[in-house]
Amino acid sequence: MAFRSFLPNTGSFFLATAEHFFQASAANKLCRKVLRSKDAIEAEQKRQQNTNKYIIHPFSKFRWFWDLFMVAVLSVTLIILPVNIAFFPNDPDSHWEGMNIAVDVIFFIDIILNFRTGYIRSETEEVILSSKKITINYLKTWFFLDFISTVPFDYFFLASTGTASRALNALRMLR
Repeated sequence: MAFRSFLPNTGSFFLATAEHFFQASAANKLCRKVLRSKDAIEAEQKRQQNTNKYIIHPFSKFRWFWDLFMVAVLSVTLIILPVNIAFFPNDPDSHWEGMNIAVDVIFFIDIILNFRTGYIRSETEEVILSSKKITINYLKTWFFLDFISTVPFDYFFLASTGTASRALNALRMLR
C-alpha cells in the first residue's frame, strides 16, 4: 500500500510561486499602462516563460520590491556616507566599515540583477527580455556609473597607502 500525501507538492509549489514573482504583475501600475489588459499581461507572462524564464521582468513584483529596497539602501547611504567622510575620514576600524562593505555587496548584487532584468524600449514601449539585448543596453546606459560607484576604490587605496581617501569614498555618492 503506497502512502499518498494530501499536502501539495511543495517543491513545485515554491518553484511556481518563485517563477510568478519574477514575471509581469498586474499589481504594477506601469505594467497595466503598457500592456493595457489582463489578457495582454498573461500573454506577456507566457512569452517570458517561453523565451527566457531566467530573466527578471521589469514589471515583476520582485523588481518592484528590489527597487524599493535599493531606494532605502541609497537613502541610508546618502545620510551615512557624508557623516563617515566628515567625522571618520581616516579610521579604517570605525563601526561604519561593516555597513560600507554590506552596501558594496548590495550594489554588486544590483549590477548582476541589472544584467538579468528586462527593459522597456522607450520608443515603442516594447518589453525586451533577450539576454543579449539586455546586456548591450545595460552596458550602453547605466553600467559604467554603477560600476564606478560600486567598486570599493577606497579599500584598494587604503591597502596600498595605509590611509583612506575622502575623494575615493565619495565616489559612492554617484550611485
